[in-house]
Amino acid sequence: MTMGQCGGSSVRRALSGAAGSGFERHGYDSGMDLKLPITIVDELSEGEVRSEGELDLASGDIRHVRYLDPHDADQGFPAAQKDYEFTVGILRSGAREVEFRIEVDTLNNRYSVTPSELLELKGRAAKLFSQRPPKLH
Repeated sequence: MTMGQCGGSSVRRALSGAAGSGFERHGYDSGMDLKLPITIVDELSEGEVRSEGELDLASGDIRHVRYLDPHDADQGFPAAQKDYEFTVGILRSGAREVEFRIEVDTLNNRYSVTPSELLELKGRAAKLFSQRPPKLH
């Protein structure tokens, strides 16, 4: 599914105008390739593992995953652990954030977002990035 097929033009306009949003543009072929920095939270029964990655809004793939605590890398892929429960992603713009579901492929140790979740996230992200910052007193 491409950005144009799922209302991506409004998302592109909102994201491209978001100064300091952390959004990057890559490539100049058939469409814009939008990648956003996200936080990944793997919930375990006795805690959580936090990492950072890059969400490709065109494909839903999550790449360049880095653990925030280097010791977590020694434990292996969090979703493969016996006490794993679920994984969520967090997209931030200033003090605002949007949480979304992340799918996990334990065979290939990869994260992704389903097309339906990605479509919903794009709408929520467009709202998040197009809002004016709150006024400070």
